[in-house]
Amino acid sequence: MALKDLFVKSDDNQNQNNQPVTAPVGQVQVQQGMGGIPQPMYQGNVTLPTGSIEQSVAPAVQPDPTIVEKLWNAIIAENRPGPDYLELKNNVEALDGVPLTADQKIISAFKILNKNYPNFKKDDITTAVQYYIDVVNREKNTGLGELNKLRTEQVDSVATQIAEKQQQLSELKQQLADLNDEIAQMNAQMLAADDEIKQKENVFNASVDAVMAVLTNDSAKIQSIQF
Repeated sequence: MALKDLFVKSDDNQNQNNQPVTAPVGQVQVQQGMGGIPQPMYQGNVTLPTGSIEQSVAPAVQPDPTIVEKLWNAIIAENRPGPDYLELKNNVEALDGVPLTADQKIISAFKILNKNYPNFKKDDITTAVQYYIDVVNREKNTGLGELNKLRTEQVDSVATQIAEKQQQLSELKQQLADLNDEIAQMNAQMLAADDEIKQKENVFNASVDAVMAVLTNDSAKIQSIQF
């Protein structure tokens, strides 16, 4: 499963996530446990760890069991020959239920490994932990890279489109304002021209009427005279 598939899940992937994950002997096999948290089973020398040797306080944001499982699988895939942190952790978890403190369990687990591997020492564990931290950091960088791609596609590009449309809207508003100003100016000019034409029309009609009155009066006067 690619890291991107953990962030963009199809319906098929969701249905598959509800099925137990099976693996051949010697490889990781995970089944769903209480509360939907994957419970590891390993038929070889290494199991999928469920957390740190000493459980830390749960963060405000709960981890995704699928991602946690994938990270542990990446660590196990990088497991080096011979005993190291992972084998120690398995032995510690095997002591669950034994009335020992956490420190005593770690010491007991170390002694068991040291008995079979006399050259096994504490530095081998801390060196392995740092190696596995590097493995997780590589997975982290890959995952964050996929999330950044999603952010670019679904957030940044949309934000750019929104900014472009806001600019278009601003330009359209300015165009609308300019059109309204132009219409107001044209309307004022039209009304002024209409008033001027009406005045000229009234003067023209008055002038016509004056001439017509002279002609009418002269015609009536001429008709009234006998000659």
